[in-house]
Order: sequence, then structure tokens, then C-alpha cells
Amino acid sequence: VNMLYYLLEIKHFEIEETVKKFTNNANPLAAYFAQRILADFEQMRTDKRLQTQTVTAYDRTKLFSSLFQGSEQSKIHTIENAVNNIEEGSVPYLLCQLLVEKNINVIQVMLSRVSLLAGQLEIEFFAQFVRHKNQNVKYAAIEALGGIGGEKVIALLIPSLVDTDSNVVSAVKVALGTADQDEIARQIRIYLRKHAIDDLQGYMQIIQGCRSKEGFKGLVWMFDYQNIRQK
Repeated sequence: VNMLYYLLEIKHFEIEETVKKFTNNANPLAAYFAQRILADFEQMRTDKRLQTQTVTAYDRTKLFSSLFQGSEQSKIHTIENAVNNIEEGSVPYLLCQLLVEKNINVIQVMLSRVSLLAGQLEIEFFAQFVRHKNQNVKYAAIEALGGIGGEKVIALLIPSLVDTDSNVVSAVKVALGTADQDEIARQIRIYLRKHAIDDLQGYMQIIQGCRSKEGFKGLVWMFDYQNIRQK
């Protein structure tokens, strides 16, 4: 992990083959760093073809004192600066801090703001906070995921659609408000096939609200369950 962390700064294609070996590493942070480096290389190739300004190494040292050891306000100020200046290179370093941060207010800000610079590679790290014991952190994580969007986000939020906390359910529905209805219905079916869920009524109601081809297929599939047919 440490090696890949430092390689984030190296924008030379010579390291590409070495980095590729870690994309499926058992350590999720190592795999993420590797995928992030390779994504930068791909962007560099695209920028070269388009003759636009390319990806350069991010100066992580400017984050050190204020983000890693500063007060709550200095941490928030640093985060806001990075986001407002669209410093996409800061995302891996901000993410590392998010995973170890203890201050609830800072965590909320990081989820809400850093997600504006993040993409599909960061989704699973944000998803960890959907299960956080602090409700405001949960809501911030759900909102962050909704802002990033995509098929993977839908799959990660499906279990929370029937959470015992109605506020969490509402937050997830808002986050998925602009998501493709077919994809929501499809991901619910995939989730139910992989998990033994005793009460399917909540998911059935959601699928009924999906006025789409996949929604209809989901209803037909769910009616094969005996406990559904009896109700």
C-alpha cells in the first residue's frame, strides 16, 4: 500500500506494468491506488491525443499540516479549498484521511464535498459510511453516492431501501430519484437472488413503483415466491 501511495505522484508510463499487478489486490486501498494510477495514465493518453493540459503530480504536502493534524475548522477549510479549486489529484489523499478521521463534522463535510470530485473508483469507500452509527454521517454518505450515481451505486444502496429507519429509506429514495427505473428493478432482483430475505413486501412495493419493463419482470419473478402469493 505504501509503495502505491507514493507512486500516485509518479506520472511516468514506466511504472504502468508494475502497477497493473495490484489492481485486484486483496487490500482494497492498494487496489484503489493502482486503479487510480492507471486511470490517470489513460487520461494522460487522451489529453495527449487532444493536445490539452495533461494530468500532473498533485502536491500532497500542502494537505499535511492542516488536514492530517489541524483543528476541525482548518481541516474543513482545506477540504473546501481543494473542492472549490477542483483539485482532482487531492481525492486519494482526502479519501485516506476520511477512512481514519474521527471528527464527525469533518467526516460529514468530506463525504458531501469530496464526492463532488470523486468517481466510480471511490464509491465503495463512501458506501462504508452508509452503515455508520451516526445518522448524519449515514445521510451524507447516501447523498454522496447519489451524486456520483451509476449502476454500482444503485446496487450498493438497494439493501437500504427497506431499512428499519424510515429517514434512511427516504434519503435513499431521494439519492436514487434520477436513477434509471429499469436498473433499480434489475438490481433489486439481483440482490434478492443472492440474499435470503424473509419479508419481500417492501421490495415488492418499490418494484410496483418502477413503471418499466424490468419492473414488470421483477413483479412476475417475485410472484413465484409462495409468501408473496399468499398476501
